[in-house]
Amino acid sequence: MTGSNEKILAMIKERKSIEEISNEMNLSYKQLFYRFNQLQGHGYNIDRTYNTNGNIGYSINGKSSFNNEYFELYNGLDKVKIMAISDIHMGNVRSDEEALNTIYNYCIKNNIHVIVICGDLIEGKGSGHDLKIPAEDQIEHFIKTYPFDKSIINLYSNGNHEKNVFDEFKMSLNTALLTRRHDICPIRNHKYITSSSINDQIIKINNNKIAISHINPSTKITSDNNIKLHLMGHRHASVSLFNVSQDKTPYIFVPSITRQNAFNQMQTPRAVELEIHLEKNKEFRVIDKKDLIILNERVLLTCETIINYSDKDIKPFRYTDQGIKSLDMLNNQDEKAKEEKHILSDQLGKLNEDSKKKLEAFYSDADSQKNINVMLKEATPSDRHSYK
Repeated sequence: MTGSNEKILAMIKERKSIEEISNEMNLSYKQLFYRFNQLQGHGYNIDRTYNTNGNIGYSINGKSSFNNEYFELYNGLDKVKIMAISDIHMGNVRSDEEALNTIYNYCIKNNIHVIVICGDLIEGKGSGHDLKIPAEDQIEHFIKTYPFDKSIINLYSNGNHEKNVFDEFKMSLNTALLTRRHDICPIRNHKYITSSSINDQIIKINNNKIAISHINPSTKITSDNNIKLHLMGHRHASVSLFNVSQDKTPYIFVPSITRQNAFNQMQTPRAVELEIHLEKNKEFRVIDKKDLIILNERVLLTCETIINYSDKDIKPFRYTDQGIKSLDMLNNQDEKAKEEKHILSDQLGKLNEDSKKKLEAFYSDADSQKNINVMLKEATPSDRHSYK
């Protein structure tokens, strides 16, 4: 073992933070990830803890965020901010790496240290003609391209597209990220992909559990009364559902951050910001959910929904995005839906001419649904609402 690695090992045993080790050794976080893996190769079991302040802690045979039943996100704060994104599909011609960088910058500016990704980080084989990066090269591209900031950690659930790459090429995104990008971490510590890893993902924050899944909730998750929130991807939609089939857990479909059309929707890169307020006993009190749309390196707020855990009279569901057309559970005539549509129209109407031209170019390909102009025409001045 080299002298520098021995020094790093000594600092880990002293429970120094990754920031302290980085500063003292004059090594970047990425370089330290590589050194930690070298130490693992020498037989040292280095455990990791992930914190809501963006910190990654290391110890030898100590406390770990990984558990057989859940992933523990350690928290000592009264308010936790989480950015939820989904369906990145990196490798697809309509993946949007610029939107990823924009949402990363937004997180940095707004002190958001945790990003949760609800699956489909890469495209996999796709349909063949929609690939800009071959499936077998997508994991390497993702590792090198996905944004990095030393104050941000990313926790993700696997999707069917990651499983597609593993089944076809025996290449595991989990294995690669567990060794090379500690800032991007699978919620379940599987080094391979299984069908259960697409569904059963739980993050524990203090005494609260958040279920993360890509496709549908599993029986195990829905039967757990301690689940305070369920985040799901796959639908490329942004919808909040409450009191579904007597289940008191709020469900949130997290939208895609791509330009990829799905389920008959106009697809613009979108994300969901969650600001979780906790009681003194660290139980969830209120979640402020903000629907965000990413346009021309700008992040716009299109809707805000409050989830109050002391409110027993929450509506059975609430429509929270103008683009959803295919879910039977949604009533397109809901007044809230109309209001939110006009809020988005009002935001888009404020774009200058140059931005509108960029937006038109953004939807210039034949496969996209160019209905922004239609949406703007439908929102007459008297109908528009200013968001406060």
